Amino acid sequence: LTACGTAICGAAAIAAIAPQIRSNENAAAISAAAVSLLGTVFTVVYSLAYHGLGFSPAAYGAFCGATLHEVAHAAAAGSAGGKAAVEMAVIVKLTRVALLVPAAFMLGMRARRSGKSKTASAASLPIPWFIFGFLGMSAIHTSGVISASFSAFLVQVSYVFIGMAMAGLGLKVHISAFRHNGWRALAAGLIGSLCLSLFGWAAVTFFL
Repeated sequence: LTACGTAICGAAAIAAIAPQIRSNENAAAISAAAVSLLGTVFTVVYSLAYHGLGFSPAAYGAFCGATLHEVAHAAAAGSAGGKAAVEMAVIVKLTRVALLVPAAFMLGMRARRSGKSKTASAASLPIPWFIFGFLGMSAIHTSGVISASFSAFLVQVSYVFIGMAMAGLGLKVHISAFRHNGWRALAAGLIGSLCLSLFGWAAVTFFL
């Protein structure tokens, strides 16, 4: 669960994968707390390190979207690089989110073959509906149906909601959840996060 949360889309991936592999609620809560905490820490680190990285806004946005855990994390960190960075961060991050469906299917089928789950089927797969919302809003903005001033207003409103999402992620983290197996999940998530960051930095440096 921690690996899925780190690699795909944070707590949303954990919540979607847990039923597929018949995980208990305690394991899901610990994984979500670890991933949320690490994602928030890395968001702050990325924001502070933006100028030192030497990336263009688009490259920095791609770096954030490719390596951070939640959509809110990617957008919040990307804001350090401006509008272009945020847009690129969200696009790249949602590309990762789209991998939730095949990942859930493969893990569910694996659990089903091992006898740990009987719920893995196409009908039970989680659908990340907010991707369709993103594409719909992008289409509306591109069509010019709404004015530039109203679009700018909606962007400012979206920043408020992003702030609320970040606060919500923080409220999920309870230190007592790490009392038993939590530190193992936190260590695994930290290793995965560092690997993602290093790989993302190398990819952006050499290919963008």
